[in-house]
Amino acid sequence: MAVPVTDHKAQRLEAHAHLKSKVAGLLGLKVSNRLLRQYLPKGADLRTFSQADLAAIAHELNHRPRKIHGYRTSAEVYADLLNSGDVLTA
Repeated sequence: MAVPVTDHKAQRLEAHAHLKSKVAGLLGLKVSNRLLRQYLPKGADLRTFSQADLAAIAHELNHRPRKIHGYRTSAEVYADLLNSGDVLTA
């Protein structure tokens, strides 16, 4: 049974969208790796870092200002959202 052209095109578009999302994920991973390299040199043995060291690095990375948020931290954006009354409720 032959696949109609429209189904084939839909499959190609779906495959393209899937690939595009994978690439976007990899770009995000590259940015994350670049940020981590500021704290952990490439090839560093994580066993030489204490849990407190790693937690401090994670805290700094998670609380740094982001361009997408107007150079505010995610916590600041979240607090503003909570205070604005625009919070979605379940």
